[in-house]
Amino acid sequence: MASSSMTPEEHRTDRPTVLASIDFGTTHSAICYAFPEADGQFHRGRCQPYRSSLYGSKGVKIPTRYPKGIYNGPGYDEGWLEWFKLSIPHRDDLPKDVRVSDKLDKLIKEREEVDISAVDASSKYLGELWKQFHENLDKNTNVEITVTVPAIWPLDARERLLQAIRSRSANILSTNVRLAQNPVVESEAAAIALLSASANTGHLKHPSLVLTLIPSAGLGLLSSAVYASTRRGWDFLQQMAKTGAECPKQAVNDLKDNDYDKFVDRIWHSKMKIEHAVDMGGQVFDLPLKFLGKQAGQSTMEFTAIRNGRGEGTDRGTGNKYKVRSVSPSTHVNQYGDDTGWISVARGAVLHAIQTKSQSAPSIVQIETRASGESYGVGIDNGGPIHWLVRWGDELSAEGLNPRYVPPEAVRHSPDGRCFLDWYRVKGPGAKAEIVRPVYYRNALGEPGDLRFDFHWDGTKMHYVLCQENRQLPLTLGEEYDA
Repeated sequence: MASSSMTPEEHRTDRPTVLASIDFGTTHSAICYAFPEADGQFHRGRCQPYRSSLYGSKGVKIPTRYPKGIYNGPGYDEGWLEWFKLSIPHRDDLPKDVRVSDKLDKLIKEREEVDISAVDASSKYLGELWKQFHENLDKNTNVEITVTVPAIWPLDARERLLQAIRSRSANILSTNVRLAQNPVVESEAAAIALLSASANTGHLKHPSLVLTLIPSAGLGLLSSAVYASTRRGWDFLQQMAKTGAECPKQAVNDLKDNDYDKFVDRIWHSKMKIEHAVDMGGQVFDLPLKFLGKQAGQSTMEFTAIRNGRGEGTDRGTGNKYKVRSVSPSTHVNQYGDDTGWISVARGAVLHAIQTKSQSAPSIVQIETRASGESYGVGIDNGGPIHWLVRWGDELSAEGLNPRYVPPEAVRHSPDGRCFLDWYRVKGPGAKAEIVRPVYYRNALGEPGDLRFDFHWDGTKMHYVLCQENRQLPLTLGEEYDA
């Protein structure tokens, strides 16, 4: 996927490059950035949040809202467009309780009344958010922007977000401002930021397996991820549970017991979702005891609790710490009293960018494995069963390719001498298997059993190539069967 409409030659290499990130949230958004050292290298200590000032709001995170009329200062009273991020995906791709939200319906109708699409509203808002940051940068610098996306967004929703950023109305990209090659999943960015900060305070240096639960409760996009340290230490993390997925059996269980059902129904659905608004005051919601699972007491576990994006206050935070420890004495509660949690997504995106630019990025944790967000398989014979090569939730190396061999009986032949495979995909949990299209290739040296797919899941989409022995085979997706 192209990073922008510019060619690499247009991005001046004689200028210093600033790494920036945009955390485009449903209710609040943020920008973080990092300047390079004199030698052009980056250090995690250089990453900092930008204190935005837009439409009367100031802070490291400001409300995601766009004026319906012409904004004329503090006395503006013509209303705001809100929650337009939730209309970037197709409605069917939203969780059911979000789709049936009365408030979402109301806000969609208000946006449609002023004849602005969700992509256009996002483009206008992001353009203004970026402008007030970019105007404060030295004009002789390049900027590379890393964008964060919800893990549950399908590819077409991510493309529409990138479309909003690339549009002329946003006026973000230019000869010295470009997009990073790939967006970063919000939960992964948060994990990189929070665990890098925790690891450097010594909180995570335990002799046993350490599990870290990163809950993400963006409005309408409730998800979480579980990470574990690997044998290589806390510089490397293993994503054990796909964001938005069921948690691993060895780590966190019983997420559908009565306590959790009560939490979802009485607190999340009936209170947090309905009553939440941009100006809502902070509230404390107790998590069910079983949220940590039966196995929490058998492994050292890091539980990061963030209230409304910010660390708990001293009294409430201490109370929650005792509650968690009463369930699992071995659980360490990492409490944030500043903006560390509030800006973790934006900050983690910059740290992720630093990793891609540096040979080694000390003190920044690295994701060693990721849980696949899709399933891929091949059909056996004509109309036979599906042989799954990669299943949703499988742990795939983030550092290289993941080979999966194709059964010889999956290979079929067309009249023109080409070989093809029936190629199946499952987009997410609960989705039905769908045949993508036949995959055609020219047969090379070697037996059919030598065929393999090399997979790589980058956190947002699956990349794959078909190989035979040491040769990569060109693929063609057929529109219909020839055999």
